[in-house]
Amino acid sequence: MKTLNLILLSAAGALAPALLNAESAKADLLLRGVLDMGGEQTFSLSDFSGSGHEWLEIGQSFQGYELIAYDPETKELKLEPEDGATVKLSMAGSSQAGMAKAYSEVFTEEELKGMSNFYTTPAGRASLEKMPEVQAKSMEVMMPAIMSASQNLQQKLMKFIQEREAAKAE
Repeated sequence: MKTLNLILLSAAGALAPALLNAESAKADLLLRGVLDMGGEQTFSLSDFSGSGHEWLEIGQSFQGYELIAYDPETKELKLEPEDGATVKLSMAGSSQAGMAKAYSEVFTEEELKGMSNFYTTPAGRASLEKMPEVQAKSMEVMMPAIMSASQNLQQKLMKFIQEREAAKAE
């Protein structure tokens, strides 16, 4: 059985967007993720407009760039454009790798690819943009219930302590 080691997938919250480097901006491409299946890597690439997104392997091409090599130590993917010098795309942030590892331990490769694909759709992008508002509204609804439950628990705890002290005194 091969182990799945997800280096990074960009999405909402814990699947944080990759930090862009100067070379990725030159190439107008973003390395969104790397799936390492026991040494066989698959790369998630997209363009900045969000109109193109694919999972590719070394030797395949995306928007005029051929994937030529990947360095797992530096997490850099080398691409060669049809008309120029080699470009490197990299994954950034150790906390991103840690969060990605957590996701890879919970979700299957197929589920991770599906989530990644979803976040490139208009609905996926909208959910990313609107999630902070949803979370704020959810907290407005939940806080009164949490406060009430907390007060109720505190009252029961105080009653228990008083009854316990009274039983000791007898």
